[in-house]
Amino acid sequence: MRLVVDLGGNEIEFTEPLSGGAFPYLLEVGTLRIAARAGYISGLGVGESPSLAVTLNNAGDRAADIIGAPLRSVATIYDDDGSVYWSGIVSAASYGRTLGITIDA
Repeated sequence: MRLVVDLGGNEIEFTEPLSGGAFPYLLEVGTLRIAARAGYISGLGVGESPSLAVTLNNAGDRAADIIGAPLRSVATIYDDDGSVYWSGIVSAASYGRTLGITIDA
């Protein structure tokens, strides 16, 4: 799999380690969360929007230096065969030893 993030017209591609890509920092593509209705309270629906979590290796802040603040950037996950697995907008990013990104539909 690979992650492509469009940062103002510049597409940055993160690949899995040992894949030969320029930025082999893609550690994990989480479970795809499909919209689900979690409850109903006084006319308010409580739900979860479709989203996907991605984890990048951020050792030495290398991934953070490359991606910066990606909120509201278009991000696409591609399968190994090159087909689009998921595409959406970066809605959250968390920084530490790993860089976590949430991509909402």
